Amino acid sequence: MNILDYTDKLIKNILSENITQSPQYEKTIRNFTLNKKYIQSKTKYGLYKQLVTICTCIILISAGAVYSQNISQFINNIFGNTSEGINTAIENGYILEPQMEYIQSNGTDVKITDLLMDDENLTFITSFVFQEDINIEDIHTIRLPNLIITDEQNRILFCQNQEAFYNYCLKNNLDFEYNEFNENYINTGYNSFITSTDINTNSTNLVFNIFGNTFPNSEKLIFNFETINITNKNQSLETILTGNWTVELDMPSIFSQRQATVYTMKSSNEETLKVSKAVILNTSMKLEFTIQKEKVYNENDSKEVRKEKMNEKSFKLMDARSLARSKGNDDDFDIFAPTEYIENKDGRKFYPSKENSESGGYSDDYQNGIVSYWQTFNLTKYDNAGNNLKVYLKYNTDGYGDWKDIVIELEKQD
Repeated sequence: MNILDYTDKLIKNILSENITQSPQYEKTIRNFTLNKKYIQSKTKYGLYKQLVTICTCIILISAGAVYSQNISQFINNIFGNTSEGINTAIENGYILEPQMEYIQSNGTDVKITDLLMDDENLTFITSFVFQEDINIEDIHTIRLPNLIITDEQNRILFCQNQEAFYNYCLKNNLDFEYNEFNENYINTGYNSFITSTDINTNSTNLVFNIFGNTFPNSEKLIFNFETINITNKNQSLETILTGNWTVELDMPSIFSQRQATVYTMKSSNEETLKVSKAVILNTSMKLEFTIQKEKVYNENDSKEVRKEKMNEKSFKLMDARSLARSKGNDDDFDIFAPTEYIENKDGRKFYPSKENSESGGYSDDYQNGIVSYWQTFNLTKYDNAGNNLKVYLKYNTDGYGDWKDIVIELEKQD
């Protein structure tokens, strides 16, 4: 079953669910459409909205900050296929190389070699040196199932293990509930992949990309994990290594004192459009807005009326998708065409980064008649953004191919 047929199956399944779940309909379809290329391109472990874990025996590493200008090394060999925005940040020295020795536990050596952090991205490389009984050439994936990342104020930046989460909270007297996020317990997701191996030293490097909802300006990061799970290439065998690896890194001022550049909406040719977020970070620009549209059903409608209206809407959407397929252009079914860009005063255009499946998307709330849009662009603090920016998009006003060109003017906030 191909991705399009599978999506249609999802449509029918969602229609049979409770009507209060109807906003899931278009969001599910659009996530498949937008993210299928990304899902096929890398090993992705999805969104783990969790965090924090057990800390025993802490080894303090005094990490010197070394900033690299060697673009070919960092961009091509270190972080792999990064976005243009991250490349721009690295070119301008926004990278940390901790000067540390390997930490050994139970025969496995570990160290962090490179790190990049801003408000919504935490990317780092962990280098592993294994014993000879691990065949480095037969490794398919490496997972760190109980990895926890915290900072000097005991804030939880990342964790994927519920037991570890509560153990850490108990040890540090934190009154947090699992998956109930706040400014001290960050909602995050991640992906990871192996970037290089060396058979001579029996070592490998793992790139770990964490994306979150506003990371704090931490002065120290503490990484701890007690398990390394290794899967072989035919995925028939998983080797579990146990130990206790803890690294504490001092964050340089470019990370700990970073500030986002904030923009507000000056005007738009779409009257109901409201920008809720427009910020430029060291590695990207984040844009979020909503558009008010006609409601499919009202809050006071009965369950039967809601179902009838939803069915009518859903069948129209399926017809629109079939028509788009017949034209060979499935994008006609989207709410926004994948052609958006931001333009600065010099006429330079910045396009979406598409660095991970969470970096861009949109949803349609039928009951409230609100379309939500979020996107990450390759515009950074190192580019000449200026005081005014323009955003260009194509908006499918009715969901059936009635496209409107939208222009948003942004101005820098004092």
